[in-house]
Amino acid sequence: MKKFIIILIAAAISAACGQENKTGEPMNNIRKPAVAGMFYPGDRKTLETEVKDYINKAKPEEIAGRITGIVAPHAGYVFSGPVAGYAYKLITGKKYETVVVISPSHQDFFRGCSVFDGDGYETPIGIIKVDKETAKSIANKVENIYLSSKGHHIRGVGEHSLEVQLPFLQVALGDFQIVPIVIGDQTEENCRALGNVLGEVLKDKNALIVASSDLSHYHSYEKAQKIDQEAVDCFEKGDLKNILKCEACGSGPIYAMLLASQKMGANKNKILKYATSGDVPEGEKGRVVGYMSGVSYEDNKKKSGSEVGFDLTMEEKKELLALARATISDHLEGKELADYKPKHEIMSKKCGAFVTLHKEGELRGCIGQIVPMDMLYKTIQNMAVAAAFEDPRFNVLTKSEYPSIDLEISVLSPFEKIKNIGEIEVGKHGLMISKNMYHGLLLPQVATEYGWDLETLLKHLCRKAGLGDNAYKEPGIEILKFTAIVFGEKDLK
Repeated sequence: MKKFIIILIAAAISAACGQENKTGEPMNNIRKPAVAGMFYPGDRKTLETEVKDYINKAKPEEIAGRITGIVAPHAGYVFSGPVAGYAYKLITGKKYETVVVISPSHQDFFRGCSVFDGDGYETPIGIIKVDKETAKSIANKVENIYLSSKGHHIRGVGEHSLEVQLPFLQVALGDFQIVPIVIGDQTEENCRALGNVLGEVLKDKNALIVASSDLSHYHSYEKAQKIDQEAVDCFEKGDLKNILKCEACGSGPIYAMLLASQKMGANKNKILKYATSGDVPEGEKGRVVGYMSGVSYEDNKKKSGSEVGFDLTMEEKKELLALARATISDHLEGKELADYKPKHEIMSKKCGAFVTLHKEGELRGCIGQIVPMDMLYKTIQNMAVAAAFEDPRFNVLTKSEYPSIDLEISVLSPFEKIKNIGEIEVGKHGLMISKNMYHGLLLPQVATEYGWDLETLLKHLCRKAGLGDNAYKEPGIEILKFTAIVFGEKDLK
């Protein structure tokens, strides 16, 4: 089956003759909104309110590094808006001079990649000006990338996949220019050419690339999740060889964005949220469409090695969470610790880890192993049992409680002694304090969950060790900092 792509300037020939941009130049070719009132609200105030709500409700893991590209879905907002909000939450308030939006064409077929040759794209929120200089630079490099209205101005039903990204960009960024690109046929040759050209043109610019794509279409809920896992894994690994083989209508835009981001300095890709149309109240699980939000970025930590020493893919995180849950279930049934055979090599790495249980949002148990004595999978098994049945602060977990618990895992980095408290980054660093026989530890996420500043964090750390609130100021105190890869069942649903 042929695939089609579009980059950020959509269809519908403008009737906006005589309009001007902010510099006073006439804007005679404006792409009018084609799916306002259908895929998203047609009223400006309602649209802005809805987009802000999606962004505000999203809770993506913070990214410490320069973001070069994002992936966001393009279905009707009621279905894909909550997932898109995760990607746009990360760029909210950032400043980009130019945003390149690449999307698939669902309505038109043409060769190569069409870079919009008009003046602007319009949504109910306003007109976004095209960065014509950058557009020309991109279009003049190779034969199969050219200035055109193909895939942008389409007769009849307008193309939606590029257009639906724009209100999110307008709310998140405010003032910026765009380069809309639609890929007509998503061959590897076209996508590779586009990625190479974008990387070359944008490498010295303050630019962002948006890849517009949904995932699998119209499978059962369970089958869709299995199929979409391939796309999720390929994205996180930056697997250009196989991403085009995945069931995603915008696999070409994703390929081009990943390749360009690599050339712009990105060294890490991360899935922020996955869901399907069956996960919203309006959806049904018999035939669903898959959605993901992802980010490509320059991870400064990774240049010198991850602080934890390695990274975990979404599939590896799911394996650890499933192992923890199965271990607790087996213990409730009186079974011995299972002789587990890890699916991934990383599971055999020795490191410290904590397993945390929550019930209805409240802590229900948390036990960890600080010293990396056992292989990761074994540590998770042991700590899952300890958190559920051996935490002295709580009664042992019962069978009736088991279905209502949520699990969270924290995989720890090596510990590092601090010389002064100014080295501590609240929300990033976990801390352990020691004095004689007194010890206390708090995980990195605790301060964020409770909204603590540094002083409050240190006071609670002292209390955890059985010391006075200001003991961290006293002689003979040792404070160690560490980071963690933190993930939970709620994050990966």
